[in-house]
Amino acid sequence: MNRQEAIDILQLIKELYPKFNVKKERMTFLIPLLEKMDYQQVMDNLTHYVSQNPFPPTIADIAAPIQVENDYLEEMQVWAEEAQQVAPELKARFHTELQNLVRKKSGYEAGKL
Repeated sequence: MNRQEAIDILQLIKELYPKFNVKKERMTFLIPLLEKMDYQQVMDNLTHYVSQNPFPPTIADIAAPIQVENDYLEEMQVWAEEAQQVAPELKARFHTELQNLVRKKSGYEAGKL
């Protein structure tokens, strides 16, 4: 949400809950927190909160962080599918070479341990 929408939410809370204290210092702190959230979802959360609570909400009560899409699971699934297409002989050769490399780098093969 933008700055004006954040201010509007705080003003709406003040109108709904007259004892809600919105000093300049508090607004300076709360506005950046609200700006990181989805405006419509915060409004929906506030509407739901107001219908059930006689006391002013905290930011946590109405928070609606913007969901960041996570493509990692899809990417891992693609990798798994690609791995299924690799010939077993190639996998075995890679595994053997990896073991040799680990032995060489660890000093195990050279008897340094």
